[in-house]
Amino acid sequence: MREDIFYKKTFCFKLTGKGKVSKMRKDILSKLVAPVKGNQGIAFVTMLVVSTVLSMGAAAYFVQSAQEAGTIQNRVDSTQALYAAETAIEYAKYQLKTDETKWSNWTTQTVDSPGVDTPTQVDFTYDAGLNKGIIIATAFDANGVPLRKIKVEVGKGNSYNDPETKTTFAKAACSCEGGVTISGSSGGGGMGGGMGGGGGGIIVDSYLSSEGGYSVGGCSDHDQENGDIGANTWVDISAGKIYGDVTALGDYTASGSSSKVYHDVTVDGSIVLDNRAIIYGNADVQLDYTGNYRTKLYGDLTYGGTYSLGSQAHIYGAKIQQNPNQNFPEDICPCDLDLSGMIEYTRTNNDNSQIDPAYLFDMDGDGNFTDFKIAGNDVYELPGGVYNFSSFVATGNSHVDVTQEVVVYLDTINDPTAELKIAGHASVGVTTGFHCCMRTADANARNLRIYSDTTGPVTIVGNGLFAGTIYAPYSSNFSMTGNSEVFGAIVANSIGMVGNSKIHYDESAKVKEDLPVPGADGPSVDVIAWEELDPFDTQY
Repeated sequence: MREDIFYKKTFCFKLTGKGKVSKMRKDILSKLVAPVKGNQGIAFVTMLVVSTVLSMGAAAYFVQSAQEAGTIQNRVDSTQALYAAETAIEYAKYQLKTDETKWSNWTTQTVDSPGVDTPTQVDFTYDAGLNKGIIIATAFDANGVPLRKIKVEVGKGNSYNDPETKTTFAKAACSCEGGVTISGSSGGGGMGGGMGGGGGGIIVDSYLSSEGGYSVGGCSDHDQENGDIGANTWVDISAGKIYGDVTALGDYTASGSSSKVYHDVTVDGSIVLDNRAIIYGNADVQLDYTGNYRTKLYGDLTYGGTYSLGSQAHIYGAKIQQNPNQNFPEDICPCDLDLSGMIEYTRTNNDNSQIDPAYLFDMDGDGNFTDFKIAGNDVYELPGGVYNFSSFVATGNSHVDVTQEVVVYLDTINDPTAELKIAGHASVGVTTGFHCCMRTADANARNLRIYSDTTGPVTIVGNGLFAGTIYAPYSSNFSMTGNSEVFGAIVANSIGMVGNSKIHYDESAKVKEDLPVPGADGPSVDVIAWEELDPFDTQY
């Protein structure tokens, strides 16, 4: 006998004999198969389809839930990274506010933030010429991949004890009380007129260090013509070329054919020109104008009193009489900045420890080595920072290199008459050269600022060269002699220029912030612009 197996769905039946099914077994089979015959079979198929769809839906739900959980976590990480970057920005602003040196000596720092495994990196770059900087904060995930990056542009605002916004170095030379006296040789121009070249007479002109160094040559004895002079009292020139304006609260007097002002003269007193003196611009005088022998005024004369002309004297422009200007400024030069707070603070908060001890001396024997002095053929690079010195002296053939921002406070606590002196062939912050028939000078006045409350002299003599700004409103006298030159700006009690000395005003020194000092009351950090960058941006 043969047995076969017949499968119907999940049921198994035996077939006996020659393939015939017994009656009883037929009955059972018919009862089992009957329910799936006809229209009633659709329900069973529908059940299978619904089950499949539900299974697929459940699977999709679990996948989507997992994806949403990941997305939510990514959003949380990104938000925390943004907060971390903003925290780092605030940290950087605090550092810049409380430590003046950070503006010029920033090193990459990291900041820890709650909820962020990897510290946030913060960088800062500063443009001294524009007086503003850029803070970049980059926040990372746990694997060190950048998530958020913020760029904030900030400006260096008003500083400690300086509530007003002042443009301190707006002129090449500004005298507080003692007037400006210019008495030079009658030498001509040309290449010998600048940078220790010997000759050329006194020249006051300008340049812009942010666009390149100072240069003269060929038939020109000057660079640019914004070398303005100001005085809260009077200005007297017996020989000198002023490539700029002259403004004074007192009188302006000039004598000699080498006495020339190439722009305007504006005074609250009178103007007296003698012996071929020339004004190429306009003259605005509150009182009287007197033009004596062969003097010339090429522009217009506006006067409040009277005017008179001597033999062969000329006024080529219009003559306009008007009532005296009652709105003439009370001060031309900013001589009221209070230095006491900054100087007192920097007695104990300074970077003097960065200076090579070989250049610090105790000149008055009080045990404090705060006198900076360099001589002979020594060359020294002054580190960036804020310093408190009793005196600053460079003589011989010495050279002081200044490539970072340096602020020096001359302190009178040890010696009220301590001096600031550049003499011999010494140079501070200036590198000169000769290129293609042009004498050149690499000199950025913004790199070095000296503030002094000393009543001692400030002298740049011989062939001394100085690049920087000097604020010394109480000094007994600021004097330049010989072939000395200043690349920058001067504010002093009185200003005297003799021989072939020259002031080249660095127009980049004209900024509305002054008196920097480290500490909690340091310069404000003013936000100019805020921007979020692509975290993978390699430009910053």
